[in-house]
Amino acid sequence: MKNLKSLFITLIISTSAFSQQVFRSPDIYNNELQDSYYILLKADAKYIQEDWKNYLDAKGKVSVTGENQFSIDRFYDQFISRDMDHMVSFVKEEKTYTKVSVILLTAGGAGVDKAAVNQKEMANFLLDFYDKAVHNEEIRLAEADFKSTEDEFEAAKKNMNKVEKSLEANLKAQEKLGKKLDATPEKLTQIIKEKDNIYQESLQKENTDGMTETEKAEYLKKLESKEKEIVKSQKEKSKNSSKLEKKEAEFEDLTHKLFEAKQRLKVMTEVYESKKLMMRDLK
Repeated sequence: MKNLKSLFITLIISTSAFSQQVFRSPDIYNNELQDSYYILLKADAKYIQEDWKNYLDAKGKVSVTGENQFSIDRFYDQFISRDMDHMVSFVKEEKTYTKVSVILLTAGGAGVDKAAVNQKEMANFLLDFYDKAVHNEEIRLAEADFKSTEDEFEAAKKNMNKVEKSLEANLKAQEKLGKKLDATPEKLTQIIKEKDNIYQESLQKENTDGMTETEKAEYLKKLESKEKEIVKSQKEKSKNSSKLEKKEAEFEDLTHKLFEAKQRLKVMTEVYESKKLMMRDLK
């Protein structure tokens, strides 16, 4: 009980000395209690492990000794402890955070005594990584946010192009319908004239030579055919008029949509360019 109390007091003291980002407490390594120095981060363990490996590579020779476990030999500086031969390190993912811990070992594999550890340098070693890891996490989050903005920007461009094409198609449809309607009166007049010519021809033949029943039937058939053409032409005119009215109404709606699409793209362009500059400065 006395030993546990002593350990608790030691933990509180070391925590206070390191600030609330660095901790020291006993941990089990090779079935023995060893002093473990560690930090806690709010980030995905797979990213922290990658960042930690890169950080350690600049400090000494790093070997992967297990899952999420590293061994660091040949430190380029020995400011942490002259008694330290190598360091073992662990990256452990918990439910709400990731823990990065280190244990200092002598050449014989024993833990380095607390008194032989430069506590300030030990803290700086971990706090330096903490700052780098937080910065890297900020970059990852900023990149995710930028990707979301980039997607919105591309969607705004795509939408504006889509509305512009719809507007262009609408104008072409109106032009085509307008030409059809302009040609209708002339076409209808021609059909009526042809019908009248057939009728006049039948009257003339009846009054001069007379007509057989077969001939009368033929003239009647021709007249009925022209009458059908007249009705068809009138129906087409009515149908094209309705289509043109609909296209004109759609044109107004598309014009409004194009204005909104351009405004949306303008705003998204400003946001996109601003965040692009931010990302450049952040890195």
